[in-house]
Amino acid sequence: MPNWCDNQITITGDKSVIDKIEKIVREEKADQGLLDFMYPMPKELDDTTADGSTGPAQEEMLAKHGHSDWYSWRQTTGAPSGR
Repeated sequence: MPNWCDNQITITGDKSVIDKIEKIVREEKADQGLLDFMYPMPKELDDTTADGSTGPAQEEMLAKHGHSDWYSWRQTTGAPSGR
């Protein structure tokens, strides 16, 4: 089974807000996408390993962000992995 999906979204609001979102998604943050723009993953989780290990570092991330690694965060939020 492929690990991908295709979604469509309609965003409504003030033209200035829509223009800003479009600019950010198309130009400034094209490598991240809309979900990363709207709900970015905490930078501290970028270099974590999703191997099920536990320890002080993982416990600290869990307490601070609700997740101990990037994979857990992305699975829960539905944001694209970019990995």
